[in-house]
Amino acid sequence: MTTAERALPELDALRAVAIAAVVALHVSFGVLLAAPAGTTAAMVALSVHLLAGYGAPLFVALSMAGLALGYGRPPRTIAGHGTFLARRARRILPAYVFWTLVTMLRNEPAALLQPTVVVARLVTGDAAYHLYFVPLICLYYLAWPVLAPLAAAGRQSPLAAGGIATGGLLASIVVWQAASVGALGTGFATLPLFWLGFAAVGIASAPLLARRAATPPWAPIAALTLGAAIVMIRHVQGLLGPAPDAARIAIAVTIFQLPSLAYVLAAMGLAAAVVLRTRRGVGPLAAFGRRAYGVYLVHVLVHEVVVRRVFAATAAAGAGSPSWGFAMIAEWTATLVLAFALVWSMERVPLLAPLAGVRTPAR
Repeated sequence: MTTAERALPELDALRAVAIAAVVALHVSFGVLLAAPAGTTAAMVALSVHLLAGYGAPLFVALSMAGLALGYGRPPRTIAGHGTFLARRARRILPAYVFWTLVTMLRNEPAALLQPTVVVARLVTGDAAYHLYFVPLICLYYLAWPVLAPLAAAGRQSPLAAGGIATGGLLASIVVWQAASVGALGTGFATLPLFWLGFAAVGIASAPLLARRAATPPWAPIAALTLGAAIVMIRHVQGLLGPAPDAARIAIAVTIFQLPSLAYVLAAMGLAAAVVLRTRRGVGPLAAFGRRAYGVYLVHVLVHEVVVRRVFAATAAAGAGSPSWGFAMIAEWTATLVLAFALVWSMERVPLLAPLAGVRTPAR
């Protein structure tokens, strides 16, 4: 953690908000797949899933804001960039590699004996559906000599910051449209382009966060977020049709489309406005947020191996049980609590602490 980041506990508080949304996203998707089409369970699970869609974009934006605050000057030499990369690697890779290997041990143990497969999983993050995030951020680290001047420009002028955010978002929209018509692939190499808009928003917002600039009242932003949410949910419902299968659901709920983008940006703004205006709650949220990266890495295993078997919300939804709603909330709560407890316990064991992914003042 850099000095600039330590001075802004709000960044970690926002990471706590982001990880809560990410866990809700993954828990609700299981219910959505299992619930009969047209039922209350399906409609509510769809709404929860869509409303939680701002979690990963917020993580990307916060990662780039942290870089802009802590490493705002471009590396002057190749050696300087190498030093920067080494510091970031020490911060994020031990936990990522460990939990990728644990995931492979559970899902495809034989592949652990194939070095090429292990390397491929680590490079692309496809050992599990959420691990792509780490290679994505690493690609932005590699590109930091190109992105850092944008951070410097954003500090100099609010107009420049607005242009950076707008340009990044427009570039992402062009990429999404190109991919939708088959003019651009959706593989690992193009991953940063899909998320570029959110990365640009993070870079552009860093000066505002550093100055703790006055935020507008949260109520108008909340109203804007609500309106965008309604439009997004109706749009996705129209895409799904009366009896969607799993593949159609997965495509329809993607965030890489305009109605979802509008909602995600509004929700991110609302989260920032509330956190920046809530001084008393920042401390506990920041404590959770410092462990958000570790919770992100472990929560899928915790959910699939332990929590789902205990609460079985998806089974309840599929059976039409009236308890499905409580079960879904219980799954979400239990996954967050158990994942946090696992990370918290690991960081207290010296040999395991580097694998917990915790942000500490010493890093």
